[in-house]
Parts: sequence; structure tokens; C-alpha cells
Amino acid sequence: MTVSTITPPAVFHQSDRVKATSLAGREPRLVVSFTGVGKPEARHQTEEFVKSSRQDGRNHVLFVSDTLRSWYNDPGIFEEILDVVGRYRQAHGITETVTFGIRWAAMAR
Repeated sequence: MTVSTITPPAVFHQSDRVKATSLAGREPRLVVSFTGVGKPEARHQTEEFVKSSRQDGRNHVLFVSDTLRSWYNDPGIFEEILDVVGRYRQAHGITETVTFGIRWAAMAR
């Protein structure tokens, strides 16, 4: 029996309203996965779509959470997320970015 080790996402950015964790990939593609507000009784939101976004390690993935649970409506949060994504893209030589989530946050503005 083979046991696979799953590396947990590393914290890339943490502020009072945005948490971004990441998993590095082999190709210059970044998938930004926006988490929902989570369960009311849960203290923190968890990363969503981990396996499908990774594509067996091909993609870099940035998991973004609105820790205020404001549905990404807190003033300035959009700009903060753009900055976080931009810094990750620059640090890893990303040439393609895809966003998704089960909430409106993944929609382009």
C-alpha cells in the first residue's frame, strides 16, 4: 500500500480581512480559488477545490479567504486581493491566471 503525503497550503498573505494560502505548481499557471464564508460554527474557512485546482501539481494555486465573511464586500478588499495575486504572480513567473469559486468573488470586476 502506498501512502501519499499531502503538503498543506502555506500561508502567503494574512491580514485582518484576507488570508491567502498557496501551493506551488510546475507550470506558469495560477488558479485563484475563492472560499465561501464557511459554516457559522467554524472558526476559519477551509481551502476549497484543492485537488481539482492543482491538476496533479501542474498549477500554482492561491486559496483566498475573506476572514471577515463580508462576501468580499469590505471596502478595499478587492484592491488588497489584486495586490496579493499580483505579488504571487511576480514571485513565481506566472503568465496565466484563472479564478473560480462557488461565490461571486471569482467573477471579474
